[in-house]
Amino acid sequence: YIMFLAVFPFEKPVGFNLKNLTFLLIPGFILGLIFAWDFVRDPMLWQKLYFSWIGRGPFDVFWEYIKGIDVHIALLAVLGVFYGWRTQNRLILLLTFNVAVPLIILMIASQFQFTHNRYLFITIVGSFVLAAYGAAWLVKDVFKGSCIVAAFVGVIILLIPIQDQVDYHMKLNGWRIDWKSGFSYVMDHADEDALVMSNNVDVGGVYAGMGVVGLDSRETAVSQINASQKQTWFVISGTARLDPAMYKWITENGTLVYTLPTKVEIFNYQPAAQ
Repeated sequence: YIMFLAVFPFEKPVGFNLKNLTFLLIPGFILGLIFAWDFVRDPMLWQKLYFSWIGRGPFDVFWEYIKGIDVHIALLAVLGVFYGWRTQNRLILLLTFNVAVPLIILMIASQFQFTHNRYLFITIVGSFVLAAYGAAWLVKDVFKGSCIVAAFVGVIILLIPIQDQVDYHMKLNGWRIDWKSGFSYVMDHADEDALVMSNNVDVGGVYAGMGVVGLDSRETAVSQINASQKQTWFVISGTARLDPAMYKWITENGTLVYTLPTKVEIFNYQPAAQ
């Protein structure tokens, strides 16, 4: 944002100088260092927590974000960005970077470490304010204050989120991972002595009412599977941490039998068939 203000012909704010920028940036840097100190002191901790687990690709991160704020809000936000560039509005420029920079960083990071769209919560306000600018520009300038267009835009802005709220609570489990339904499916279909494995052992133990074995590493889990020689069920979610090698083994050797809308996959493995 600061570089764009310096390079492009946006109106400079009062006090836009190196001294004030120093007072602004240094405390932020120190505060960030405090929060990240554990990782600075022990970089391997970052690798253990984030680099050893399966992640989603850039497109998944982008599309989940668009669905999260709604496609119509995203389109109006793009119009807001276009309006801000035309009018050299530096508030819109700031909001654009508030939305774009975290999203781009997360999309890049998703290629080599665990990520989750909840990390983008800081962009939500910016997206909606940009959408408001876009809607206002669309009605006032593009369609010259047309009441019909204003009513149409208002209906879209109001009705789609209402429908989303209904789906959010009635169908999508609040966008939470629906572990309960996943383990209920296994309880209804698994043999009594079946081995149940999951990348959420604690929740599995509560919902399944049986011993659930964790998916720590590929070597450990496969050894347990081979030793048991039992029917094995996997209840996993890509939005929870999972060893990529283990997930690959499951998809190659197991059969996907059920998928829930909230990112839960259920695989079945039959030792006798191997």
